Amino acid sequence: MTNDFFEAPSDSSRLKADLVRAYFPAWARVVASESPRVGYFDFFAGPGRYEDGTPSTPLLVVQAAADIGTIRPKFVGTFNDQNPEHARSLERELAASDGVAAFAERPLVTSQPVGPDLVSLFQTRHKRVPTLSFIDPWGYKGVTASLLRAAITGWGSEVIVFFNYSRINAAVANPAVDSLVVDLFGETRARDLQLSVAGLQPRERERRVLAAFGDLMLEFGAPYLIPFRVKRGTGNTLHYICFVTKHRRGYTIMKDIMASRGIVDVDEVPQFEYAPRVDGRQIAFEAERPLASLGSALLDEFAERTLTFQQLFDLHNIGRPFVMKNYRRVLLELEASGAIKVTPTVSDRRRDSLAPRVRLTFPPR
Repeated sequence: MTNDFFEAPSDSSRLKADLVRAYFPAWARVVASESPRVGYFDFFAGPGRYEDGTPSTPLLVVQAAADIGTIRPKFVGTFNDQNPEHARSLERELAASDGVAAFAERPLVTSQPVGPDLVSLFQTRHKRVPTLSFIDPWGYKGVTASLLRAAITGWGSEVIVFFNYSRINAAVANPAVDSLVVDLFGETRARDLQLSVAGLQPRERERRVLAAFGDLMLEFGAPYLIPFRVKRGTGNTLHYICFVTKHRRGYTIMKDIMASRGIVDVDEVPQFEYAPRVDGRQIAFEAERPLASLGSALLDEFAERTLTFQQLFDLHNIGRPFVMKNYRRVLLELEASGAIKVTPTVSDRRRDSLAPRVRLTFPPR
């Protein structure tokens, strides 16, 4: 790690912190309604603040937990950084935080390598505690299949992981770091990946590496993955911020959060990508316009069916870039053209609205 990394947060660091800060309270409120404890585990926590005074992700999460009355008495926080100096800095900042005093259980700060002992600590301290884990290494060393399995196991547990694609992609074909690739993907999957990417063009190779990660998460019982792509100034992929969950509700919440923070196309369809050094909301002007084919796809998939708008969204949006406003726009266009029937009719609804319980009837195809 470069010495100046913690001078001030980079665009990428701000983005990661923003995603965690936005998602944690939304997730915690849902979990707290059904669990006596709510956990957060940061495996690569860093110091409490950047040198310019910007609070690091742990402080943002702790403050969010302290600010919510239903979360405050249930919060179980664990923060680790292998660098003892960073761990001491974080501990001092947490001790000075007004929020920590309100917790029933004081957050634990540790300083140890990310390996089997830390996984064991996680499994002991967060046993039967639904936990949001943030795994944000400098490179990818320490991010192992056993760590990811432990973090995603159990009701309500979810993971936000920094997936360093540029480094992992290079490692797949580098015998010198073969053991790290095996640690991440497992022996069989690593060997299959090494064989399958040979000779592929860069974009297809990228899809294959990401698919291998998705298959690993599926093996661990987490079928919902959102990869948020962060690009270099050249347009090539730098890394991904991956969100992994076992539940549709968590998927939908994080999808909306990620969609609001990245590139959109001319039809306002999220690309789940971010290009650093560009201020404000970004718009991608690519030739491909997925919204143009959405109406036809819905007519095919739901032919001769009647279902609510919410049911359609829940069934169709998984694994696709569209968010609710994209579906609303296309369904209103289908209604206006007479292609589908909507109940109640447009004359009995607020203009340009589709409530979740509105019923949609699709004709035979």
